[in-house]
Amino acid sequence: MVTNDIPYQEFRIAPADAARGPALQSLIVMVLSEYGLQADLTGVDADVLDIERHYRQPGGDFFAVQRAGTLVGTMGFVPIDADTCELRKMYLLAAARGCGLGRRLLTLAETEVRQRGYRFMQLETASVLKEAVALYERHGYLSQCGAPHVSRCDRRYRKDLSLAAS
Repeated sequence: MVTNDIPYQEFRIAPADAARGPALQSLIVMVLSEYGLQADLTGVDADVLDIERHYRQPGGDFFAVQRAGTLVGTMGFVPIDADTCELRKMYLLAAARGCGLGRRLLTLAETEVRQRGYRFMQLETASVLKEAVALYERHGYLSQCGAPHVSRCDRRYRKDLSLAAS
């Protein structure tokens, strides 16, 4: 379990504290709007306003990414069942993309989930998030049948974490 900042290039990745909820939500809105997607501030995107209840109490975690003290990214995961965690809200501002940070966050999530005893990681995303889709597919996530739970998403992925490290 990560308790301290994790340095990556000029970025700092650390567990998000409860006070960051509104800033996390604002970042999510910015990234979604860049891709023409709508945030659901009173529904699915309200969970970042209470990280303890929605992420940590069920056995997951949520991280904030900063560069020079400015929030530039988010990533969380939460258990779905005894074998599976779901990757949620992995977003990066445009200025933080293209330097391997997405790969680093995905690897951090997978490592944390494995250490907590889960075998599978699943996620939902939107086709318009082309960089994210490519990242997941490069790292062994397989497309799944069925409708996503989040209305802005049109893709579901799942990875067996016991097969190989990413």
